This record gives sequence, structure tokens and C-alpha cells, in this order.
Amino acid sequence: MHYLVITAAGLNESRTVAVSPTYAPMFERYLQEERQLQPAGFVLLAELSGPPEAVETAGHQLPLTDPAVMRSALGSALAEQYAQSAAVQVTLTAQDYANLNEQKYLILHLANGHSLSDDQLSTLSGLVTFLDTVQDAASERGVPDGVIWPGVPFGTAAEHPDQVAAPAPHLVLS
Repeated sequence: MHYLVITAAGLNESRTVAVSPTYAPMFERYLQEERQLQPAGFVLLAELSGPPEAVETAGHQLPLTDPAVMRSALGSALAEQYAQSAAVQVTLTAQDYANLNEQKYLILHLANGHSLSDDQLSTLSGLVTFLDTVQDAASERGVPDGVIWPGVPFGTAAEHPDQVAAPAPHLVLS
């Protein structure tokens, strides 16, 4: 297995591909490239098998949505292009709207410093299901994971918990 960090200033720009058999340095490089990300650019961390030369060649053509991509970050302009091109349609029933209304008021209650009962907390889990549905629909429509789940490891990156640091600690729940 080889790990790749792939960067480009835009979708149609030439790519820079770095290859290593070791995950940790590639993850560090990914984080460094992510900090320097240009609005139309992207950076990918991927895992591919094969000889280093073949892996590097494949990296120059690897789609942003390829399953080999472990983490991705898209610049704000590029992410917006994907988000707009894959508008997600969600069908809601009258009961769904009623549930969303109740969940909204529970969140407002929490935001005002009040606690919730176990039943009320359970009611909020429906909101998580709704959000999962929207995110899954976007993924199915071709939005890259780095747009849907920014700053969150996915795929095989999640299999390296001892080496993966959270670059966005506000996303990490205790």
C-alpha cells in the first residue's frame, strides 16, 4: 500500500502527487497542504496499491470521489461549485415538518442553557437521521466527501485512529 497527497490549484490544473509507503508523514503533508488551500483548489489523501510509479501516475487522474480517497479538502469556491451542482431534494411529510418544528424548539431550549429529558434527547435523534439522509443523498449525487464532511476522516483514514489528529476539534464530540 502507498499513501498519496494530491494537490491542485483547480480541477483542470496540473496536479502535484507525493507518494509514501508510510501514513503518518503523508497525513502531516495533507494537513500542511490543507492550510494552504486556494479557493478553487483541492488536496486529497488517498491509499492505493501497486508500485510507486504506477501509484503516482494513477494519482494524476484520481477522481475526487474515488473510494481510495481517505480525506479531502476543497477550496471554498470549488466546494460551492459542487454543492450547487448537486442540489439535494428531500421529500417531507406533514409529520416530518411537525417533528422538525419540535426538534428546532428543543435545540433552542438547549441553546438557552436548559437541560433536556431523556425523551427530549431521543426526539433530537430524528434530526440526526434527517441530516444523514441529506448528506447521503449529496454523496450519491457526486458531491465529494470533503464537501459533505469537511475536516472529518472517512474511508480507510478512520482506520488509523492512533495516527489521525482532529484538525477541527470543534467537530469532535465527547
